[in-house]
Amino acid sequence: MKPQASDRQAGDCERPAIRKIEAGDVADFSGATEKPVIRAAALRAAALRAPPCGLRLSGARIEGGLDLSCLTLPALVLEGCDLPDAIDVSNARLGALSLDGSRFRCLSARGAVIDGPFDFSDTAPFEDAAFIDAGKARIRGGVTGFRARLRMPPTRPREQVKMWDHVYALRLSEADIGGNVWLADGFTAEGGVCLDDTHVAGSFSLSNGARITASESDKLHPGDAFHAYHFRCDGMCGMNFGLQSEGRIFIAFSTFGSRIHLDGTFRKSAETYDFKGRRLNTSAALMIDDCEIGANVAVTADTAIDGSVSLSRCRIGGNVSFAGNSFANIASVCTAIANKSDDGQSPALVMDQSEIHRDLLFGHRFSAQGRVSLARVRIGGDLDATGAQFDNGNGVALDLRRASADEIRPDPKSIETRGRVEYGGLTVGRRTT
Repeated sequence: MKPQASDRQAGDCERPAIRKIEAGDVADFSGATEKPVIRAAALRAAALRAPPCGLRLSGARIEGGLDLSCLTLPALVLEGCDLPDAIDVSNARLGALSLDGSRFRCLSARGAVIDGPFDFSDTAPFEDAAFIDAGKARIRGGVTGFRARLRMPPTRPREQVKMWDHVYALRLSEADIGGNVWLADGFTAEGGVCLDDTHVAGSFSLSNGARITASESDKLHPGDAFHAYHFRCDGMCGMNFGLQSEGRIFIAFSTFGSRIHLDGTFRKSAETYDFKGRRLNTSAALMIDDCEIGANVAVTADTAIDGSVSLSRCRIGGNVSFAGNSFANIASVCTAIANKSDDGQSPALVMDQSEIHRDLLFGHRFSAQGRVSLARVRIGGDLDATGAQFDNGNGVALDLRRASADEIRPDPKSIETRGRVEYGGLTVGRRTT
């Protein structure tokens, strides 16, 4: 049988490429007019011979699934490559991992140990998908995904999806990350990001024009654009500088060593069903519940939220501000939450039972359409609602029952709302209403 054209092409390229790899060099074809074909089987065979600097390849096309699971390599660098088949480094030990600038379909790095950085900046889908599963990985050098365009595979029917086994465009659940996580500068995850039980020793950034959309749904729950249950971030969490989220952001029972900074556009899921019909849960665009936050929570710039916001049962070490950081230019700040319903029962902002060590600040251009509930919130400093707009028609616009603060501006009886203000049991300073 005559060899196929791709086999002949692979044969012409493979031998010099493998010789360079085994000599510790980069097999660099980035200047070629057409990406040469390297067979995955040849790269695996080279990996088994333990090249001194690992597998480092640039500007090639790898044909076939590349199975490097359970191997030890000084590095795996596949930059500017076409990777139409799966790359599997599950349970491998790598000095570094880079797919920078490559088109790929699927990377599985479950349980991998990466002693240096994991970089997938400037990646893009190969045909219909580009998704990463690095669950339970240990990544000591941080994660970088600048300008990456990730996309989950075609969604399964809801009946086939297990309740807690949604496919995400980026899954880092149960990972231990020693540095920062940067998903920024136009990073896109069509199919969401999962950080359940993840520990980030540095800061987490999903920012600067990033865009995320919902994962696949199961028969009881719609998918989330961002899901982080028992997430730990030792530094700052920035979901800001124009982040666009289409689908719920869900963060619960999580710990943040520093501040959370939010701005952009946040939209609730197009599907809002829930197995118990809870209105807050089904209408939420942003939920940060039962969390420990070391410093401030700041919602800044022009932030528009289509759906409800929940910041309930949280302990917050600094301020909570919907007014922006620049009080000298407060007129330029606008935070708008829209979740109004005809019956007046839909929540816009719920912060029930949270503990804020300093101030709770609403800006002059803050507006909420729907019920704002601060019931039983404890504010160590002041509550300033001067100039804020609370609109809930004939329903409760502002619920301050059993809340406490050193001072409230303006007086609760003078707050202008469309709807009722409830303040039974409110404590201001040492005076209870």
